[in-house]
Amino acid sequence: MDAEKSERPTGGSAARAWGNGRVRGLKSVRFFIPHGAGRRLQRDWEMSLIGGYAMSPANVSISAGTRSDSPADLRCDAIRRMNQARAHVGATGFRILELVVLENVAISDAARRLGEPVAKLPLALRVALDSLASFYRLA
Repeated sequence: MDAEKSERPTGGSAARAWGNGRVRGLKSVRFFIPHGAGRRLQRDWEMSLIGGYAMSPANVSISAGTRSDSPADLRCDAIRRMNQARAHVGATGFRILELVVLENVAISDAARRLGEPVAKLPLALRVALDSLASFYRLA
């Protein structure tokens, strides 16, 4: 029981997931947080690709002093978060994330595209995901 308590996260989304019974053990927690960061990046990327066709002028209302959740505003917010994430993670780390997380390229192919040794890329991906989790305040 004591060993189980020492593995239990104490705050944030990992603790909520642990409390809901979705995460078992320290190894699972270590993989849960970067996975969540990658999923958030995917969502921001998808939101940043919303085109003008998604916005209907009939449904847009302009109210003074209120925040609009129109597709155009959501797209701008997603683009802003993507740019901030790129600055937080760094150019090389973000390029690795783009290839592996967003474009679903295998690590060996990503290493070939970047001109890096294949053995180096898993660690670089892990560091980039940890930095991304820090940006999204998951870790």
